[in-house]
Amino acid sequence: MKQAAYDLRYLAACAVNGITPDPTRVEAMDPIKLRKISKAHSLAALAAMAYAAAGVATNAEWLTDKEMAVRRTILFDRERADILRFLEERGIWYLPLKGIILKDMYPRLGMREMADNDILFDATRSHEVVAFMKQRGYRAEGVGKNAHDCYYKEPIFNFELHTKLFAESMSGVFSAYYRNIREKLIPDGNSQYGYRMRDEDYYIYMTAHEYKHFSRGGTGLRSLLDRYVYLSAKQEQLDLAYIEKECRTLGIDTFEKDSRALCQKVFATPELPTLDEAEREMLEYYMFSTTYGTVSQAVVQRMTKLYGKTDRRARVRYLLRRLFPKIEFYKGYSPLAYRYKVLIPFAWLSRLIHAIFKRRKLIRSELRAVRDLDKK
Repeated sequence: MKQAAYDLRYLAACAVNGITPDPTRVEAMDPIKLRKISKAHSLAALAAMAYAAAGVATNAEWLTDKEMAVRRTILFDRERADILRFLEERGIWYLPLKGIILKDMYPRLGMREMADNDILFDATRSHEVVAFMKQRGYRAEGVGKNAHDCYYKEPIFNFELHTKLFAESMSGVFSAYYRNIREKLIPDGNSQYGYRMRDEDYYIYMTAHEYKHFSRGGTGLRSLLDRYVYLSAKQEQLDLAYIEKECRTLGIDTFEKDSRALCQKVFATPELPTLDEAEREMLEYYMFSTTYGTVSQAVVQRMTKLYGKTDRRARVRYLLRRLFPKIEFYKGYSPLAYRYKVLIPFAWLSRLIHAIFKRRKLIRSELRAVRDLDKK
């Protein structure tokens, strides 16, 4: 799988730079392992496109990955247009985020896969948006409990409509920095109520969001590739001095510099240049984290941050804290309970019931990760 990860990096470097992969090199790759790891990184469509560019046949499943990615992009674009039209008609300001912006910077339609669409909107109008999405046939989850409300509708739609960019309970520095995000937004020029960030501010947000995942459960190659694609499109006009200053405020300046240098080394050319030990470790952390990180890495990161170690005592303390979070947790999870402390037992019980019925698989994975620390 390690070789497959490096093969995926090669195909990604070729794909985003418009370079035809070497057919002989592609034919020597293990297609089963490569497809498995490319799907884990949400890069299956990109890998299939690179295979096709090299003139190497792929199996039907891989072709389906590519076709589905193109279809999802088209369907999401149409669905999102209807949602944004509603926001415009109601005079609700909004800001498209993440893949909505990045997908158009990739060379081909569908090359940048998306599992969902993220949109920040005016939180004071949340009740109108909830009613509209439900009327449109969406199932709503987590409304008002976090930084975003989740909406699902068959066959493929998943929208995360954000009332804030970072939850209060998860990223204190980040949530404070982005609390008044409206002040950093400018009209997008194509609508009355649509907004965008300046290029520098969007890059800083990308970096903060990536760091949140990187420092917890990890984040995959696609995040590093997104950075490379964005910088390739925007770097000549970016004010790097401003970016570095703001990243110092957020405490992510070292991460920003390291990941910026790494993505340019890793993806600028198909042939991987010589990396020093720190660069190779960082690259392989991306390679083996998958798109949204891994549970085991998240456990290690959280436990180390809290207690500085992962011994048996730290594990017990960690599990107790996961079961009985600190009072600050409820500021984001249940603002009403946070305000009226007498309601916290009810919020705790609600969280426990939700976990048992909706998150059993994740809970089992986390418990298994804590148990398996003995084997590391």
